Amino acid sequence: MDIRSRLDTYPTLRLPQGSARYACPRGVLLIYGNNDSNGYYLEQCKNHGLKPHPARFPVQLPTFFLRFLTDPDDLVLDPFAGSNTTGEACEREGRRWIAVETEERYLEASRFRFAGDLQALPDLYESADDGESVVVQGSLFG
Repeated sequence: MDIRSRLDTYPTLRLPQGSARYACPRGVLLIYGNNDSNGYYLEQCKNHGLKPHPARFPVQLPTFFLRFLTDPDDLVLDPFAGSNTTGEACEREGRRWIAVETEERYLEASRFRFAGDLQALPDLYESADDGESVVVQGSLFG
């Protein structure tokens, strides 16, 4: 029995006549899980009494697009940084990045994405809290 006959599916292509081709099982939008790449972030948010960002996604998602659309040392802008998964992916892939987030609580929690250099981060976040522009150069992941 074909597994597709047992699953509801999302149409991958709607044709003008209203028919559709089906290929992707309903509910299967990403082949990457959201647990591994967010585990440390969630644990640290809980340990520090911070509310995690509600719309997290696996780091593999921005990594795919970074590899596809950018070259090493390119500059990437994330205007809605949230928990800063894109910034983490940029660090790992050798891209420079700028993240913008209006919610201070998410900015505070996003520091856990960069656990490799947490000692340097408190001063940077304190400067940002005071309204200063903060520029970070170099790589947190070596």
